[in-house]
Amino acid sequence: MKKNDDDKSKTLIRFGLYMLFLFIVIAMIITTGVKPKNNLTNVVDDKVVNTKKTYLEKKQGLFNGDYEYKFVIDDGEITYEGTFIDGIRKGIKKTKDEETEYIEKSYTYIIQNGKEIIYDNLYEGLDNKLFNFRELFDILDKENCIIDAREEETVYSYENIFEYNFNIITDQDNVIKIEIYGTHNYIFSFTY
Repeated sequence: MKKNDDDKSKTLIRFGLYMLFLFIVIAMIITTGVKPKNNLTNVVDDKVVNTKKTYLEKKQGLFNGDYEYKFVIDDGEITYEGTFIDGIRKGIKKTKDEETEYIEKSYTYIIQNGKEIIYDNLYEGLDNKLFNFRELFDILDKENCIIDAREEETVYSYENIFEYNFNIITDQDNVIKIEIYGTHNYIFSFTY
């Protein structure tokens, strides 16, 4: 009988050690487990925070953010390239015949010999309202659009708005491109 009791004790001890081992393994998995990555949320101070911006927030970056831009009209016949910082657009307009340095703040100026000269014809022959993004989005916001959500970007398409078709392309945080097709074709690209 003593041998039977020893076997039972050894079995209970082994069972207890297995249970302890299993408990430790489960505890390690729970405390160090890999959580699935979700590009829409982030954990900050143990709170889940949505990190994907709304369309409105993305548009606000065009009005208030700092970025570099390149505007290409009619496959490069005219380009505007520069920066938008603190509400001031500075850049260079290039055509086949000339380059013009400009600055847009409360008025539009060209820079000649280091001096700012008021200039009203920066967008001559083009549709001025397309270059004022607040006004442009005020118009677009009143219209219906088709939304195409892709893996890395979302495209908001507007058709036949004052004789133009628009594609507003966003990444997770910003408007990265505006394509406008009509009398002239415009491609506005933004780097933040």
